[in-house]
Amino acid sequence: MELDQKKWKKDKKRHGKTYEVIKTSRKPASEFDRILVDGQEYKFGKRTNALRITDEAVAMDIKQALPNDVVVYPVDDVPKTREERDHKWFHVVPELPWHKDRKE
Repeated sequence: MELDQKKWKKDKKRHGKTYEVIKTSRKPASEFDRILVDGQEYKFGKRTNALRITDEAVAMDIKQALPNDVVVYPVDDVPKTREERDHKWFHVVPELPWHKDRKE
């Protein structure tokens, strides 16, 4: 039972294939800042003018409907959250003179 749970957790870390949709249109953000597909709203990032979609069918629908306004390309194996990425960041501050005074 434990092996199955560990395998499930390992597989859960990654989305697999996702699709990045990048806005290439010169329309102002007030006119074109989101896409509505089958009642689901997808918003472009304010700084990036891009969004990520995990569903291939939705991504291809967007590509077909807006060929001159967006670029859609696949991205493999994207981490879901910062905690689930492969690398771990460790920030270390060397021992400084005022740290020694506090210890004593």
